[in-house]
Amino acid sequence: FSECTNLKDINYNGISNPCKQSSFQSISTSSVYVSYDYEDDEFCELTPVRTTDKCGDNCFWSIDETTKELIIRGQGSMNDFEEGNAPWFNQKDAIISIKIIGITSIGSYAFKDCVILESVTIPESVITIGNSAFENCVSLKNDFIFSSFVKSIGNNAFKGCSSITLIQFEDNLETIGESAFESTSIITITIPSSVNGIGQNAFGSISTLKILIYEGLNDACNGNTFESLPITSAIVPPGYQGTTFCGLTTTYNSCGNNCIWSFEESTMELTITGNGEMRSFTNTQPQWYNILDKIKTLTIRLQKIQKEEGYHFS
Repeated sequence: FSECTNLKDINYNGISNPCKQSSFQSISTSSVYVSYDYEDDEFCELTPVRTTDKCGDNCFWSIDETTKELIIRGQGSMNDFEEGNAPWFNQKDAIISIKIIGITSIGSYAFKDCVILESVTIPESVITIGNSAFENCVSLKNDFIFSSFVKSIGNNAFKGCSSITLIQFEDNLETIGESAFESTSIITITIPSSVNGIGQNAFGSISTLKILIYEGLNDACNGNTFESLPITSAIVPPGYQGTTFCGLTTTYNSCGNNCIWSFEESTMELTITGNGEMRSFTNTQPQWYNILDKIKTLTIRLQKIQKEEGYHFS
């Protein structure tokens, strides 16, 4: 792996040094993450960093005192904790970043009140995020693009994370817990059709929210999910069963005859597709009016845009 100049993270699950000579010359790191029972003093001439303290049956943690990074690695689930009982709780005010490697679940109350935490790396191995896992991490600035492996986000998981502005869900997500994203600063929300349960106030008190899109055909909410919002309607696909979604009135993501639109916030791309004509917006604003300042890329896959004078993208 010599000359891999962009290589930054190395993880090794064995217990002894497999190298007879250096295999990692001219790379970007001088250390490797190893298991707590690693037996040697070096790994391929790199410094082994042991994660010695347990936070699950096969889950270990350590803190890099130089970078103030909490490292959690292993296999299987992290423990669920009672509030204030995570093993790193007494050091929470010094944790700036978190790197999670290999585990399948993030425990309840794991990082609650880590008030200077700015970033977290969540791997594709994670399937569930526990209750209050990141609650009140007010400095957390990640763009949270959840992998397609995440199926459940617990109650209060990101409640009060007021610096989060972007989240993106993939199709396998099934449940979003009560108050999961309450009092964040999200601008647009797209909920995939795979979601079959949304808890009370899951997206409550988000004063920055401009657009809510739901891709399913049936209301998935348990109670009033969107309390105290600046919007009063949700955008749903043609064929949606009902006139409300989570207590909000519904409007279709249609923008013409056999023409629909979508917005991908992570790329800031507005896409308009269909096999018909896009209607004119001479007397009304288009549905994407509230996010005009967010659009960087416009992709149009249509047979025709109405020639009449209008304000499609002004």
